[in-house]
Order: sequence, then C-alpha cells, then structure tokens
Amino acid sequence: MTVILSSNDGKLRVSPFLAATRGIAFEVADQNGKMVAPREPIAISPPEPPLDEEKLTVVTPNTPLQIKIDERATNVFPKPGLYRIRAIISLMSVADPTTYRQLRTNYVAIEVSS
Repeated sequence: MTVILSSNDGKLRVSPFLAATRGIAFEVADQNGKMVAPREPIAISPPEPPLDEEKLTVVTPNTPLQIKIDERATNVFPKPGLYRIRAIISLMSVADPTTYRQLRTNYVAIEVSS
C-alpha cells in the first residue's frame, strides 16, 4: 500500500519518519461496514525523534509525499475477504507539541485472498 499526502497551499510539513505505527494507523471495515482487527497487529515502532521545523518534509501539490507501507496482509486484515481500509495520519503541531491533528483518507476497497 502507498499512502499519499498532498497539500493545496504548501504549508504542510511532516516528519520524514512518518510510517505505519509512527503516525499512520489503519482503519479496516468488513464488507458490512463493521470495524475489524488484524490477525497479527503491526509491530509498534519507537516514537519518532523530535525535529526542528527545517528538518521536516515539505508537502506541496507538486511534491506529494508518498509513504510505502510494506506490511503482510495478516498484519492488517483478519482473514481473506472483502474489506474497506483507510489511513489515519496523526500529525503533531510544531507550534503546540501537545496538539495533534488527524487526517483521514477516503476508504479504498481491497480483496484479500488466501
């Protein structure tokens, strides 16, 4: 899977360490819309190191940030079947490190086979 972040105004800056379990989580629903948990949860990553604003990756309309998520299907889905999945990205405010914002992608339909 690839999560793609873009910004209309170029004001979005994110950590270059953004990855699954480091700011990106997945919400998975079965074909009936019921939320499901993975068979084997993704291993938790250590927290990302604090960075100065100039070390953050700038995201613009012309330079979207593509984050490849290379996880086994069992780390995301409970079993073969039809699912809807979306990424939930948590971003910390540099101005106020106690404030987080969440971005949610649209759902994508995925068929998982055995």
